[in-house]
Amino acid sequence: MNRYKLFQWKAVIMLGVLMLSLMIATPAFADESLPPSGTEESTPETQTSGEEEPAPVKNSSEEETVEVQESAPPVETEASEQSPQEETVAEILEQLPQDTELIIVDENGEALPLASEAAEEAVVLKDPIWCPAGVAPKPNMGGCSGSFVSLSALVAGFIPPAKNGVIWIEAGTDSGAEVEIDGLVWTAAANYSLTLQGGWIGPAGPPVGSGAIIGTTTFGNAISIVNWNGAVTINDISFDGANNTFNSGKGSLYVQTTKNIVVTNVMSINSAGTGNDGAYLDNTSSTTQATVTVKNSTFNSNFLRGITIVSDGAVTLTNVSANSNTSYGVYIDNNNDTTASVVSVTKGFFNQNGLDGLHILSNGAVNLSQISASSNTSGGDGVDVNNTFAPTPQAVTVSGFLTANANAGYGLYIASDSAVTLTNIITDYNGAGGTSINNSTAPKPYAVTINGFNSMNGNVVSSNGLTINSLGVVTLNNITAESNGGYGVSVTNSNGTIPQTVNIKGVNFFNNNGNNGLFVSSKGAINVYNITANSNAYTSNSTGVFLDNMTDALKPQNINLFGTNTLTYNGEGGLLIFSYGAVTVNNITAYYNGFDSIDGQGSGVNIVNSAGTLARPVSLKGVNNFYGNDGNGLEISSLGAVSISNITASSNGVYGAYIDNRFSFQSPVTISGYGIFNTNTSTGLHVLSNGAITTTNLYAQSNYGSGAYLDTYGLTKIQTVTMKGNNTFIGNGNSGGESGLTVFADGNITVNNLTASQNYDRGAYLDNYSNWVNAPVPFTTFGSVMITGFGNFHNNSVSSGLYIWTQGNATMSYVTANQNGFDGVAIDAKGKVSLTCVLVTENSSYGFVIYTQPVTYITIKGLSAVGNGINESLAYLGGIRSRCTG
Repeated sequence: MNRYKLFQWKAVIMLGVLMLSLMIATPAFADESLPPSGTEESTPETQTSGEEEPAPVKNSSEEETVEVQESAPPVETEASEQSPQEETVAEILEQLPQDTELIIVDENGEALPLASEAAEEAVVLKDPIWCPAGVAPKPNMGGCSGSFVSLSALVAGFIPPAKNGVIWIEAGTDSGAEVEIDGLVWTAAANYSLTLQGGWIGPAGPPVGSGAIIGTTTFGNAISIVNWNGAVTINDISFDGANNTFNSGKGSLYVQTTKNIVVTNVMSINSAGTGNDGAYLDNTSSTTQATVTVKNSTFNSNFLRGITIVSDGAVTLTNVSANSNTSYGVYIDNNNDTTASVVSVTKGFFNQNGLDGLHILSNGAVNLSQISASSNTSGGDGVDVNNTFAPTPQAVTVSGFLTANANAGYGLYIASDSAVTLTNIITDYNGAGGTSINNSTAPKPYAVTINGFNSMNGNVVSSNGLTINSLGVVTLNNITAESNGGYGVSVTNSNGTIPQTVNIKGVNFFNNNGNNGLFVSSKGAINVYNITANSNAYTSNSTGVFLDNMTDALKPQNINLFGTNTLTYNGEGGLLIFSYGAVTVNNITAYYNGFDSIDGQGSGVNIVNSAGTLARPVSLKGVNNFYGNDGNGLEISSLGAVSISNITASSNGVYGAYIDNRFSFQSPVTISGYGIFNTNTSTGLHVLSNGAITTTNLYAQSNYGSGAYLDTYGLTKIQTVTMKGNNTFIGNGNSGGESGLTVFADGNITVNNLTASQNYDRGAYLDNYSNWVNAPVPFTTFGSVMITGFGNFHNNSVSSGLYIWTQGNATMSYVTANQNGFDGVAIDAKGKVSLTCVLVTENSSYGFVIYTQPVTYITIKGLSAVGNGINESLAYLGGIRSRCTG
């Protein structure tokens, strides 16, 4: 728009024209729409006109420059309304001191005739003006007020009628005084809506009467609207360094009304005065619900809070920044409303504040989306939400993403009595913890769900990455919780009356935390997918993953680990499970766990479900590896069946695998696929069971204890041991009776393709007599011992290559037993003995011997005993002997 510069030259004595010196505008383009009309209409009134006071004249001996905005000639829109008569240029000139020279120039520097229409507009037209809502902003027309030199001048010099109104404030800087619009003063208008519209193109247009918004209006002083009973809207206004002296501590912008508040495109920075916020919006005096809406606004570097909102209705923030404030960035409180009212914050930036970045107290649902709240100090949380005040449970939802890093308190803290749902959460390097969620005070179970991809890393001291306390179902997806001072993730939903599941899905990482990587205490089932938990509490008494749902023995709940799971270098153990229910684990790798302050403790995996009243199974599926753990590689204590596939358990500090289900039930133990147990400090595979034991393809080498120790003890019936595939036990044992393979059973023992060589004591000891005779209930039947396929027993140091003790029959084929420290093959049997193709050579004592009593019948199809201390000692009542035909 055209501008005119008002120059005052060569003043001998000058009083100045205050009315002109305040008319400075700085336009920038924006929307040209009028502010919306209020919903409440006033009774039409005729506005009383009157002449304005002449502008005060300032004496000066210096030259001054005053900008005067050009305006188009006023155009009347309503013939029935008479506009007040503004002063002419000539009238103003008459008030100037003598010897004052006044020159008005256009935008090109050309002087304008003082009597011209353009000069008249340049001197007379001012801002702001008040207009009825929906009326084009033309001074003194359509019910509008005349122009004033500042907002404070308008408020002091004008009383609006009982109508919805808009105060149009020209873009640029308003240099007036502090403003308080008081409904007790503007009594007639106080029950109607009021809009403060900054950034206006001004009364001169173009075009004249345009509602175009071309920028913002900046105030250096505070604006207060108090005792108002209508809706209040604030648009396109900025505050810089404002101090509210009328309402101390209430902010550069203070609005107190009983109706809705809308703030759009407002910036409030550097507020001054003790306790001043950037903005303070209050409609809690409402008798009905009234909302607060803030959009596209900034509240930075203020003396106290960026913005405070206290409301009895819904609060909505969109694209709001509140950074570097001394106290809270954003403080929202609508928890006193008798009806639940929603708080929604979308696209918010709340960083580097003295306390919480975003603090919400609500009695309604809370919805957050696209939030950044980092580096808030002095114990402040990035985001703090509490809606436990709600008269009925109200949910908390975070969508889009939330980033809250390096805060002195929590990154994200939520207390709710309803469901909590989060998506894409990043809460790293916070002082009190990454994310904390508590809905355990709810009147009934409500779920906690975290979706998307989520990071809770590097939270310091004893802080957890993620803490959840709930009565409901907990579902987590794709969690990374690493390098936290406390737990990586801690989930508790075990305190309710109804079992609720915990699900941890996707791909999850819990590494380098000071306590457990993952801790779950639940009353319901626990389902975990694809866990990596490494180097947690490496020097303290904690595990990589701790899962516990052992809360109700009469209602056992299952625990499942699906996918692929890796647990290495954890302080106390890799994985610890306590349950009354079934436990299923897939594809476990547990290396180098348990190296805390207590030597020899801490298993790679330890599973306990033996304390209940119902037998529930334990299953390890897929491929399972346990290597180099300080305690046992794998430890299982169960009432139920135990099944393990494809296990390698080597170089562990005690047992490679220790399995005990010898309790009140006769539950089997099964190892399928293969089992490899090498170089463990104690026994490679140690199994105690009241049920049948079945293994496939066992290999145990160089264990300090026995290669494998299998013991089944029947309660109501005899139990078998069956070893399928190829079974090899080499170089096991260091002292005592440590052997390649030791089996105790009260039922049949069947071993296929057995090699037991270079072991310390016996190569293989197969006994189904001892347990049978010691059974709590005498069995009328008994088992036999069979070696099928082949058997090789060589160079076992101290005792026999093979020793069999049975109440039943003994059968073997294609057996060689050479250079053992005592007997090659020794049998103590009451039943029949059948030998096929047996070769025993160079054993220190007997090559082949039958001890204690003669067997009832012996069948020998090839027995060759050469070079032994005593080649044969056969005691039998009857039998046949022939050559080996194989």
